[in-house]
Amino acid sequence: MNKIKIFSGIQPSGNLTIGNYISILKQINKIQYDNICMLCIADLHIMNKYINPISVRKNILDLISILISSGIEYKNNIIFLQSDILENTQLYWILSNFIRFNELKRLNQFKEKINILNNSINLNLLNYPILMASDILLYRIDNIIVGKDQKQHIEIMNLIAKRFNSFYGYYFKIPNIIINENHYIMSLSNPNKKMSKSDNNDNNSIKILDDEYTIRKKIKKAVTDSNNSINYNKINQPGVYNLLNILSSISNVSINDLLIYFKNKSYNDLKNKLSDEIVNELKKIKDKYIYIRSNEYLLNKIIENGFNKAKKIAKNTLFDIKKLIGLNKLN
Repeated sequence: MNKIKIFSGIQPSGNLTIGNYISILKQINKIQYDNICMLCIADLHIMNKYINPISVRKNILDLISILISSGIEYKNNIIFLQSDILENTQLYWILSNFIRFNELKRLNQFKEKINILNNSINLNLLNYPILMASDILLYRIDNIIVGKDQKQHIEIMNLIAKRFNSFYGYYFKIPNIIINENHYIMSLSNPNKKMSKSDNNDNNSIKILDDEYTIRKKIKKAVTDSNNSINYNKINQPGVYNLLNILSSISNVSINDLLIYFKNKSYNDLKNKLSDEIVNELKKIKDKYIYIRSNEYLLNKIIENGFNKAKKIAKNTLFDIKKLIGLNKLN
């Protein structure tokens, strides 16, 4: 039986948070042995502003080290650099013909960037969803693990694929989307905003490589409310709701069991328990990370092996597409 191909892309733009760990890495750990997981290090996606070349290489190796330290088996899966696969940018250019400027301009994330950056916005930010579509469609993916903040971008990908198929016959399969609402982790100080590794306020997120003191300090400061009653209520108690989701995901204990455990207990009890669980979980990763990160020969071999596997799929897909649209070699 053919294994299902599952795709997830991660930008090498800073230390991963427990939000990334819970929503992506833990999910891949559960399914990696029964499927083929393609983990794309999306290094082209970070090129929407000036970036330090030295920090790019460091961040790539840091990220791959965290993936391996988190339990992802590089021998069974495909870990590769987006920029290594030249077919990706060729397909990006082809797919650009199947989406309209106004459809990109009205996307929420793009409008938010315009409000923040004003006149300094560049074309890469507008075209981000097209490159993301190319990332996924190039590998004939079955399922995608993605955050719900990427939902509009996935809709653009589906629209592009359907338009291409309407012209050239059914070629691109529309992948299934894996979004788990309970694995969507929010900011510690603003539980109505996603936890992000690029957040300017470091207290909003817990990084996988944070030390124990920093972890406990951040959780202690995490926003709750004045009720001092532990309930799973997203609307009225979003801070507590978020902490319970984090604890449930880290400890693998159901929300119902946690509510029973914390009945008549305080927010301090919840925060202390959460701190203990996160510290214990991340210690195993950090101990392994020190060894993996020091072995750059291994990291480069992982990149090379991932390139060879991804390149084979990408080359075949682009050959098919160029033939469909009339760009194949004339013999």
